[in-house]
Amino acid sequence: EHYADPGVGYYVQVECEVDPSLSTPLRLFATEEDAMNFARQHTMQIQRDLMSRGDIPAKAIDIITLDSANYQSDDPDPLSFPI
Repeated sequence: EHYADPGVGYYVQVECEVDPSLSTPLRLFATEEDAMNFARQHTMQIQRDLMSRGDIPAKAIDIITLDSANYQSDDPDPLSFPI
C-alpha cells in the first residue's frame, strides 16, 4: 500500500500474503519516486525469493505495476498491492 501525507512525505508498505515474513513495515520517503522505487524493488525481491524456494511457480506470479499517476491523494483508503 502507499499513500501521500502532505507536508510529510510518502508512505509505502509491501505485504506478502504467501509469507508475511517477507512483508515490510510502513516506511516514509521524502519523494514519491523514492517510495515507488522501493516498493518495486522489494516486490521483485519477494518474487525471486518465492520462486527460488519453489513456493510458487514462476508462471503463477504476477508483478504488480505501481502506477502512482492514477493515485488519488484524497482517497481515504491506501492502495493495496498484495503479492
